[in-house]
Amino acid sequence: IDENVKREIINHRSLRHPNIVRFKE
Repeated sequence: IDENVKREIINHRSLRHPNIVRFKE
């Protein structure tokens, strides 16, 4: 999996899972 694709998946997940957004901070 390319980093770009993984990043997009994380971005989409962050919208649905605020917990991931907090984890990134």
